[in-house]
Amino acid sequence: MIYNNWISVLEALKCESSTNAKIATLKENKDIKYLRRYLDYSTNKQITFGIKDIPFYKTTDNPISTFEEFEFLCDQLSTRKLTGNAAKQAIATFLSKCDSISSFWYIKAIQKDLSCIGLGLRLISKAFGEEKKFRCSGANPEDKLDKMRYTADAQQKINGFRVFWYTDLDGKVDSNYWDDRKLPIGRSGLAIDTFDFLIPFVEELNVKWKVIDCEVECDDNLSEIQSLFNFDRNKTIEDFTSKTGKVKKGWQDHLNRLEEIKDIMSRTKVRVFEILDRDEFESQNVKLTYIERRTLLEEFFKDKNYDRVKLVKAWPIKNKEEAIAKAEELIREGKEGVVVKWHFGKYGFTKDNSQIKIKRKAACDPDCQIVGWEPSKTVYDTKGNPYPLMLGNLILRYKNNQDKIVESGCGTGKLLTRQFKLDFAKNPELYIGRIVVATCMEFSEDGLMICPRVEYLRPPEDKNTID
Repeated sequence: MIYNNWISVLEALKCESSTNAKIATLKENKDIKYLRRYLDYSTNKQITFGIKDIPFYKTTDNPISTFEEFEFLCDQLSTRKLTGNAAKQAIATFLSKCDSISSFWYIKAIQKDLSCIGLGLRLISKAFGEEKKFRCSGANPEDKLDKMRYTADAQQKINGFRVFWYTDLDGKVDSNYWDDRKLPIGRSGLAIDTFDFLIPFVEELNVKWKVIDCEVECDDNLSEIQSLFNFDRNKTIEDFTSKTGKVKKGWQDHLNRLEEIKDIMSRTKVRVFEILDRDEFESQNVKLTYIERRTLLEEFFKDKNYDRVKLVKAWPIKNKEEAIAKAEELIREGKEGVVVKWHFGKYGFTKDNSQIKIKRKAACDPDCQIVGWEPSKTVYDTKGNPYPLMLGNLILRYKNNQDKIVESGCGTGKLLTRQFKLDFAKNPELYIGRIVVATCMEFSEDGLMICPRVEYLRPPEDKNTID
């Protein structure tokens, strides 16, 4: 359906419950005047207004404000020509000339918050035909080793988070096509704000207009880097303060955990696989072969001792047997394994046989006991109302491949349907202590399941055999 103006499109989106319906509505109305510009103001994080609280104002039944006036106001705020009380006064004056519906949407743009209708930058880009799927290199599994061509390198496989840093023409960390924040992005193209503290160390490289393909790791210990990734460093005492003003016990627990996280941060490093030309990466046409890129990297890092950024180790090999022997050597040392890379392979944006990984194998898919849980983040429906409390992560206890009892979280799998998450949050006591069957890709060197999934719940009468 085609709507009359940009406000009527947004009002219609409030009534849409599915993502596909939202995309269809935006596609049908993409030529509506001011709609795209409004969405830019609302979602582009490079346009900031410097306003935290909306000042008091009174709406009118006979609105006289125009979108051109709103654009002028946004320009004044984003360039900081208006700040402080002057900015608040200008906002109040503008909103006082709006009716209640238009003022609501203008405020949402100033607050950069369209969660009330479930719109974000990626969905908008997809609807307007601007979406570009992020792609990066990947390696085939070990059963493809016979297809590898030699000579090759056995490059150490790092146990951490794969990320990509974009740099600008001055060598500073930059935003990118897939996310407008100046942060690293993961393999899916989503920004990872957890690693913002590494930006100064990455910028020490001073590589200009590049994409740095790397792994963020902490002493090759997956559990520590996962703890860092999952911890919210932005929480304040207000998050732990009740309506009566009493500070809850969780605040002190948070502070204690924060000290542990700071220690992990102090040991976290960036391990570089590739430094690629940005234009070639985005066009998916990296011209140099692997050995040419590796030679340039080794020359670049030669005689340099960056504090937190290191080149990943690699060893030349001549055949499959040497590749397996090097992987087994590293695994005995507690490392994850190797990625075998053909010297004359291109940087592939789809998996091919020029990169093959050899890594630790999972000993089994363990039975796990549910010993705790974490709620999900607050989620809102299309009308801005919060959904009921839901399960976010199960805390599981299990026996790992080293015959040790460990605990870790899990938030995916066949069992964890929306209904199960709702039921669990209502009555967690019915599930704590129960046994679930889980699967994982492998165990990390410290015995945690990598990519765990909860498959199903065993009957209540099944006794705990974890201990």
